[in-house]
Amino acid sequence: MLSPEDVDLVANLRRIGELMPGVSFDIVMETLTPEREHEFGQILVALGEMLVHRAERRDVPEQPIVLDARDGLAKRVESITSTSHATVIDMPGQK
Repeated sequence: MLSPEDVDLVANLRRIGELMPGVSFDIVMETLTPEREHEFGQILVALGEMLVHRAERRDVPEQPIVLDARDGLAKRVESITSTSHATVIDMPGQK
């Protein structure tokens, strides 16, 4: 059974998922206001803190497991942030 903290974490993850398309669109269209950008950043920071606290609450093995930085989530995040993603907006001659 999920703890109340985990329920909040899941709810906030869903909230981010719902907000992300609109924020991404506003960034691309350069219509994201500084106030909304700040608010979204605060939500991301709070979510990050929730994840860190959850990890700290969970049992940690005595010897930490060292993973290659290219494994799992780190690898996926790096591929997303390092790959140039061409879009219809970026491609000349496309409508």
